[in-house]
Amino acid sequence: VGYEDSTDSFNSGLGSDGDRVVFADADGSILITLLEQSLETLEGIELSQSFGSNGEGCYTLPTPGESNADCYEFIIGCTDPDATNYDPDANADDGSCEYSTTSCILNDVYVSEAANRGDPDDYIEVYNNGSEECTLAGFQLDDSEELEDFTFGNVILAPGDFWVGYEDSTDSFNSGLGSAGDIVVFADSDGNMLTIILEESIATEDGVELSQSYGSDGIGCYTLPTPGESNTICMACFCAIGDINCDGGWNVLDIVALANCVLAGNCVDLENACAADMNGDWDGSDVGGFNVLDIVALANCVLAGNCGGRVDDASHAKLNIDDNMVSIEGDGFIGGVQMTLKHGDDFSIEMTDRTLFADYLTIGNETRLLVITPETDKLFSYNGDFEITEIIVANSQYEVSVDLPLATSFSISDAYPNPFNPTTVMELTMPVSGAMQVEVYNLLGQVVSTLASGYKDAGTYSLTWDASDVSSGMYFVKAHADGFTKTQKLMLVK
Repeated sequence: VGYEDSTDSFNSGLGSDGDRVVFADADGSILITLLEQSLETLEGIELSQSFGSNGEGCYTLPTPGESNADCYEFIIGCTDPDATNYDPDANADDGSCEYSTTSCILNDVYVSEAANRGDPDDYIEVYNNGSEECTLAGFQLDDSEELEDFTFGNVILAPGDFWVGYEDSTDSFNSGLGSAGDIVVFADSDGNMLTIILEESIATEDGVELSQSYGSDGIGCYTLPTPGESNTICMACFCAIGDINCDGGWNVLDIVALANCVLAGNCVDLENACAADMNGDWDGSDVGGFNVLDIVALANCVLAGNCGGRVDDASHAKLNIDDNMVSIEGDGFIGGVQMTLKHGDDFSIEMTDRTLFADYLTIGNETRLLVITPETDKLFSYNGDFEITEIIVANSQYEVSVDLPLATSFSISDAYPNPFNPTTVMELTMPVSGAMQVEVYNLLGQVVSTLASGYKDAGTYSLTWDASDVSSGMYFVKAHADGFTKTQKLMLVK
């Protein structure tokens, strides 16, 4: 068996639209086989073609290096289960499928996006959110309830499909959409209407004219233009910034809603996600840019009635860990702390109650926590070992630098080689001087080797484990410092 471009094999590719293979002996006698167009089964299996000594062949399931499979039997017919003439025995579609198309139902189909200025020019997008294929025949579009502008012909929309019409294009609407604001009226053949409101056209700082996207209820927001595609996440809001629940004001309900979604990491899923972006750093993507900075800014707007910041803001902070208590000190006002902790199953935490808001969320061996406007330097007490994998400290409006304890910043590199026999090497980094210990454990939790122990000056240390005296298997190297642990797996193969 030879594969294209492999060592000691052929190099000329075989065309998927059909080709031939010429096979010749040392005397120049040749046998030509004709390759038909490449085909695949309904299950997506690309068929091969098998031949006899006379060069005659047929489509078969691929069996390189094995006896050829029986010729694949094609049964021609309609293979779409949604068609009225679906043939369950057919494995090759002949294009004969027929469909019984019914009239679309308003609200199953609705105006999902519109643009009232920019590039592309004015357009309206209609989306089929229903479960059946339907026709828009008789439906109407206009920017008034007179419905004199455009009437749809037999436009078929499958579930999840879009119709996009551009102003003054063939088979589309003609009345322009006003850039200062307008309405779009979408009506079915019985005269039932769905009206959406287009706000004033706005552009991003980069000059991109935003469109406006809508749900089946007609409620929308500004988005990047995506005619004929799924709507993007809201970019700008119809609700005031900070008014998360869109009730017309800032209050503790907005703070709690924002804090909960930051902990859960799902702020982009909020109906008014754009209103939660207090510091304007969210780019509209589904990655999100929501954190303690947004919460602190919102808290100060609620408490002080303005968003102008405080004159006694901290510019630097230091995190302290002592006697199972984590605390923070700064050279001014600390508005909030956000942390992500990595820990074992035996870890527990208790948040301070002397704060505007404090809460945490644990999923598996990771805990995300928030402390907003603390009244004391104490943040939380704990039991067990943990590692701080992320921390953000904010004053009333900006992130500030923070010094971490030794145990949150020391590291041990990945062992190399791994798997290994019989020695492997890793590097221990101590950013500041302190006590530490590096040990190797077997699967029973027994210490089989101590690689380093005691007080170490700041610096990088090379550690070597010679496992000549232990048996093959999995081991764990654990580095301890100030009650924290970093662990990695080692595989000894003899």
